[in-house]
Amino acid sequence: MIADLFWHVASSGPALGILGLLLLLCLVVGWLPFAKYIPVIGPEVLPARLVALLVALLIAFLAGVRSADQRATLDSLKAALAVQSADLDIASQSAADANARAAKIEQAANDQKKADDDYIASLKSSPACLLDDSDIRALERRWCGSTGRGTTCCLAGCLGLDAARRCLSVS
Repeated sequence: MIADLFWHVASSGPALGILGLLLLLCLVVGWLPFAKYIPVIGPEVLPARLVALLVALLIAFLAGVRSADQRATLDSLKAALAVQSADLDIASQSAADANARAAKIEQAANDQKKADDDYIASLKSSPACLLDDSDIRALERRWCGSTGRGTTCCLAGCLGLDAARRCLSVS
């Protein structure tokens, strides 16, 4: 972690900028024509040339480190993007499968409703199912009367007309 922080700071823009200024200063002092004849700068010409060479190598190295770090980050982001793209493809395929299953379920429900409607239509034409509400009430009054023999004979009140019709057609 500290090493990563060191290389991040050492290869940052400000650090490379400071090294660039130092390189420029060393180049001016080391290769300025007639600089070695100026008494104040003369003794510093050879060391300035050496420092300029070393700083140039250091800048090249740090720029390479920065470039490699950026390349690694870019590769990492490309891999993350590829994973997200694959996840998105899988999610869209899953949604398509869910829609297909929902369509099959809806089709099965529609088929079942049609079969139920056909069965109900066939029951309406059956003589056992020709009872209407007044017939059920009359049967209820006849069987239950005012004595109230319990809920078993009061079919229309307890079970509803459809259940009463089914029970009466069975018995």
